[in-house]
Amino acid sequence: MDENLGKRYKITFAILCLSLLSSCATKKEQQLLVYKINDEYFSLDKECVERVYLRENRPIFYLNDNVIIELDNKKECVQQFADFISSNIGEKMSMLFRGTEITPATRIMTAMPFDSGILSQGVTKREIALEIVKGYAH
Repeated sequence: MDENLGKRYKITFAILCLSLLSSCATKKEQQLLVYKINDEYFSLDKECVERVYLRENRPIFYLNDNVIIELDNKKECVQQFADFISSNIGEKMSMLFRGTEITPATRIMTAMPFDSGILSQGVTKREIALEIVKGYAH
């Protein structure tokens, strides 16, 4: 009888651990745009963003669809985002949407203070660009 009780505790513990892991995975799926430099990540949360829309006037020389992101410059997270990029000049940055790379990694050549509050994000697939717009809709 004690053996069965021990097995029940182990099973209960395993279920509890799986529940915790799945809740963490769910939170990660909710992250929209994530910027990765080396092993550091910055998640551009909805609270940092005022509006997101697709650039409609796409000149012929643009290979990507551009998503225009209007940042809320009053939020501390926008400054943290600028610092994240500025402190990694010369490094390559990957851009991900819900865990999938949306454009090839690019080298950071200069600081991005976001004074204008505008970020133009290139996206290689129009469907993903539209999903980004939907994902940030308030």
